[in-house]
Parts: sequence; C-alpha cells; structure tokens
Amino acid sequence: DFERLLDEDQDSFAYNYQKDVKQKSQESKAFKVTGKMHKADWTTAIQAIMNLDSLKLAAKKYNATITEYIGALLIYSIHLEYKLKEKNKKNKNRPIRLFVPVNVRKYFKSKTLRNFVLFIRTTSNLKDDVTLQDVVNHVKETFKEEISKDQMLARLKTNMKLEKNVFVRFVPLFLKVLIIRAVYKFIGTGSNTISLSNLGVVETPSEMVQYVERFDFSNGATIESPVNASIATYNNQVVLTFSSRIIERVLQKRVIKLLIEDGVSLYVETNDLEV
Repeated sequence: DFERLLDEDQDSFAYNYQKDVKQKSQESKAFKVTGKMHKADWTTAIQAIMNLDSLKLAAKKYNATITEYIGALLIYSIHLEYKLKEKNKKNKNRPIRLFVPVNVRKYFKSKTLRNFVLFIRTTSNLKDDVTLQDVVNHVKETFKEEISKDQMLARLKTNMKLEKNVFVRFVPLFLKVLIIRAVYKFIGTGSNTISLSNLGVVETPSEMVQYVERFDFSNGATIESPVNASIATYNNQVVLTFSSRIIERVLQKRVIKLLIEDGVSLYVETNDLEV
C-alpha cells in the first residue's frame, strides 16, 4: 500500500536528524598501516573460509560475539605487526582505530530501503604487553557505548552537518564533490586505521540452497586504509575477506595464525596469482 511504499522510500537520516543533539567531537588522526603498494592499483583478496561452529567456540572463550572477536583480532594483530615496529614517532603515537558500519534501522524503527548505515569506532591506545583478552574486553565495552541511541543520534548529526550547511547547498556541483572528498578524507579514512564490515547471515530462498556454496563479501581498500576486512556467513561457513592495496601480508597471516591457535577450522584462498 501507499503508506508502506512511503516508509520504504524514507530518507531516515533526514527524518531522525535532531538539531539539539550534541554533535560527536572531532576525532584525532589514527595509526596508519603502511607498506609497498601494488602496481596499477591492484587489490589483493585473501580469504579465510572458516567453520561457523568452531568460530563461535573461539569467540565464546572470550565471551564475545563474532564481530567483537574478529575486530579484536584485527586491532591486536596491527599492534603486534605494525605498531610495535613503527619507526615514525608521529604515527606510532596515534591510536589504532577500528571502523565498523552498523545497520541502524532497528534502533530507529526504520523500514527504509535506502541507505541507513552509521559507523561505530573503537579507539585503542594499547600498552606494549597487552593481551588479546584485554583487547576483546576493550572492544566489547566500546561497542556497548557506541551502539546506544544517544551516540547514534550524535553520529547521525555529524553525518548530516554538511548537508544542512546553507553555504554548501548553493555551491556548484563540482565544488561540492571536492568539498565532500576533502571532508571524507579528514573525518573518514583519515581518522580510521582499518574497517570491518559484517554482512551477517545471508539467507536465500530454499530453492537456491543446493546451488549456493558460500557468499563472499569484500570492502574496498584505499591509500589511507590500505587493508580492510569483511565477513559473510552462509551454510555454516564464515568467509573473512581481507582487501589489501599493499604487498605485505603480515597482518593477514597474524590474524589467521591467531584463529588457528584458538581452534578455528579454516582454509585460505587468495588471488595472488592474478595480482
């Protein structure tokens, strides 16, 4: 009916925008993973195809969800493989920041079919002798704080700030593109170390089940965030995909090593021969 179509077409960012909400404070620059870039903008895809049951057991050891556990593995591995070895003092002193997109429809009771995703961030200033359990505890605590309605409204207001700017509304399109790119680099990739997107459990019509082995889902990688990760779950398989613009694979190897040490059953695929 007409009401349902209206709900599905709603711009939920604009609908839930509240002028009086306190805006999120500007975040500092994050620690950067660096390395030798692939030629011609190639992107390496390295995938860990994991058994869901064994991954659940591993996460349960830390009393964490799969997203919290994988997120902590990424932060901990960056700490071990990059932060502790960093020679650039300016970069070394910056926090490792994990960037996680969240579907916020259920928090705002939205039925929109348009994009309605906000982002939560964990900012980690880790001691040299930090343990994986310490990192998991920190990620869990931060997720709980960031996922609250108040924090989401503040993040939404920050995202809408540019759109609500009267000056920007009257700027020519080519200038808007330049402005948006600059803002994205500064408050987007500039303030993040790595992103993790979890698509969750993918469902298909029952008629398709016998024809689908698994689902792969990958993020892009940029110069600012040269390695990113994503997860998709289907048919008792969890596919963790690393997209990388850099040749070095120490981060991916460390995460996979930690997964195996925690008893996760997996095998690895990569497009190395293409790259």
